[in-house]
Amino acid sequence: SEGFAKFAGQYGKWGFVDGKGTVVIEPAWDAVASFHEGMAVVTKMDRRRGQPKQGFIDKSGTTVVAPGDGVERMYSFNEGLAAYTAGNGWGFMDKNGETVIEPDDDRSKVSSFVGGHAAVLEHGSWSVIDKKGNRVFRSESSRAPFFVNGLAAVHYPGDGYGFIDIRGDEVIAPEFEEVGMPFMGTCAIVREGTSFTFIGRKGESCGDVEMKEIDMALSPNLFFRGTTYYDPDAWAVLTDGPYRP
Repeated sequence: SEGFAKFAGQYGKWGFVDGKGTVVIEPAWDAVASFHEGMAVVTKMDRRRGQPKQGFIDKSGTTVVAPGDGVERMYSFNEGLAAYTAGNGWGFMDKNGETVIEPDDDRSKVSSFVGGHAAVLEHGSWSVIDKKGNRVFRSESSRAPFFVNGLAAVHYPGDGYGFIDIRGDEVIAPEFEEVGMPFMGTCAIVREGTSFTFIGRKGESCGDVEMKEIDMALSPNLFFRGTTYYDPDAWAVLTDGPYRP
């Protein structure tokens, strides 16, 4: 990732090598995530409590935020911000380690920012916030509204899956049993009854292909953690550590 590969040294510590296999960052961490946007999340174990502490380094190996230095857990950077918590709910910091959105006890789960917005779980209800921490809208869906190319799949118990836009307005009615793939391009894959099919951005048929089964292992995990990120140019979601809320 970004020219660096993580590796474990002989004592079980992790560092990074370049494309020639040359060690560029010595193995000094109990765990590392791959580089994204020039930064990598690193982990040290708190031996006394048996708990991991996380921070991040830049490509020179310089520690920007040391594990445990005001941070317990954090996600990789996406769109210049990284979600983090110090045990008092989730907030977001920039690449200088400065807090941009203050941690809030009410935020028990968050996603990374994509398209300028992130999903947050507050008091059992999902909301969407902008990069200033302002709530754009509160969702009634039981799943996190996560926007890919302007639309988010949402689930309403008793109804099914549909899609909303960034204002929270319904674009495609919740009449599907499952979403196999969101709108990574011009079409999404949804399940109606026992068959999967393609639909367009207004819910119309997007080709006459009918599929009885798809490999859900390839379905994008829409929470970003570790090295997970959405690449709009490749229309793909990559992950080495999916986060399942």
